[in-house]
Amino acid sequence: MGLVSALMTDSMTELSAQDERLLRRSIEVSASAVANGNMPFGAIMADPDGNVLLEAENTGITGRNDLNHAETVLMNMAVTTLTPEQIATATLYTSCEPCAMCAGAMYWGGLNRMVYGMSEIDLLEITSADPDDQNMRGVGCRNIFDTGQRYIEVSGPHLVEEASAVHIAFWAAGGPQDPTLELSPHDEALLRRAIDVATRSVANGNLPFGALLADPDGNVLLEAENSDITGKSTLNHAETNLMRLAVSNLTAEQIATATLYTSCEPCAMCSGSMYWGGLNRMVYGMSEHHLLEITGAHHLNPTMRGVGCRNVLHSGQRRIEVSGPHLIEEASQIHHHYWGTHT
Repeated sequence: MGLVSALMTDSMTELSAQDERLLRRSIEVSASAVANGNMPFGAIMADPDGNVLLEAENTGITGRNDLNHAETVLMNMAVTTLTPEQIATATLYTSCEPCAMCAGAMYWGGLNRMVYGMSEIDLLEITSADPDDQNMRGVGCRNIFDTGQRYIEVSGPHLVEEASAVHIAFWAAGGPQDPTLELSPHDEALLRRAIDVATRSVANGNLPFGALLADPDGNVLLEAENSDITGKSTLNHAETNLMRLAVSNLTAEQIATATLYTSCEPCAMCSGSMYWGGLNRMVYGMSEHHLLEITGAHHLNPTMRGVGCRNVLHSGQRRIEVSGPHLIEEASQIHHHYWGTHT
């Protein structure tokens, strides 16, 4: 722990058991952000009883937007899905002290209490950045909040070693990587075909999701659309439909050597079907976080928050290669159109 952080650290007796539990949850979300190809920052919002209302990861890399800090993403979700009273009485927990932009988002969004993990100074020490070269050095979230016209309670830093461990591992592994650089022309062509299948799914009266399975030479073995509506089953996701077809029609060797291409990052159910079905490689288009931004809490597709296919697939007892998100603009076009016209 750095000297400044040591001087700033509130007594651990000031961190209640509920606050400690929820702050640890935000640290877990920061680890999920890394698993999903982003920077190691996570935030959650909880009501006074400790019930988690919202979670958000940093999506700067996969969302191709440097403004997609976890806290700002969370506050954007909050102001569009919660009431002002819910925000005003909630507490935001974040794995790292928020920057000026995120602190401002909390102020303008109506938040009144925030608890954070490691400090900005700790972060600078870990990233080996020279404080004299940082534009936002020495600002501090408290200084931002103190300029406002209402009091915002701030508690932190807390659980510094736990919060910083995610960052230390992230930067030791080489820091941010652009997952889109891994897409070969071969993969690109097949992923575009999966996006075409998603478009066909809508034309056939279903939700905009499509997937296909191809052998190592690029030959398409199977295709599957979402069939939730026409099949009258909310379990008929494209990838799960595809894996059902695969285990019924292909050999275990064919599945093990194939790649599954899907227009959108698979949910936990679909990721599980890939694992149990014997798949070893998957390429996806837009991310689940991007989908959530488009669908919100739409009754036809209540998108899961903060799970991430990598977390599911990497929890198994064999390694499954995951590549994505890719072709985000192309993959998201059908979703913008579909969810904008279906209420």
